[in-house]
Amino acid sequence: MNTITNHLLAMPANHTLYHYFVIQGALRLYTPSSIMDYLPGQYSISAIDTPLSNQVLQSPLNTLALSFQTKDVIDMILQLPMLFREIR
Repeated sequence: MNTITNHLLAMPANHTLYHYFVIQGALRLYTPSSIMDYLPGQYSISAIDTPLSNQVLQSPLNTLALSFQTKDVIDMILQLPMLFREIR
């Protein structure tokens, strides 16, 4: 979990997939196509519109960042058929 009290949040590398979950505070992300604000309970998914920069709108900002390597995502997808068989 990240707690930010200044005005910028370190962004992950562009080649990784990640999710940012806002727990407390407010965050503005600047993407190539728009500017989006996130409040507690909202999240950003990097694969949809990767942010170029950001601004903390309300401090303290508490976020949970989950990052994935492409290999990890592919491995999870390949395991889905086994999970569905176990559920039945």
